[in-house]
Amino acid sequence: MGRLIDDLLVLARNDAAGLGELVKLEPVSLDVIANEAYRTASALLEGQRLSLQTRDEVMVHGDGDRLVQVMLI
Repeated sequence: MGRLIDDLLVLARNDAAGLGELVKLEPVSLDVIANEAYRTASALLEGQRLSLQTRDEVMVHGDGDRLVQVMLI
């Protein structure tokens, strides 16, 4: 729960600051980001099932770490 609150605070600060220096914008692959979030979420599961299916590779311009946070939230 503490990690979730910390992540939400980071995202709120970024919104308030207009992205600021904490965000590193670069081309990132959403399937790589989704797989990273999936691995993290899978490690936290207790009795739940989680599946991930990806199709085509999608590239976006963004901060990979922040995108993983958003997916986990």
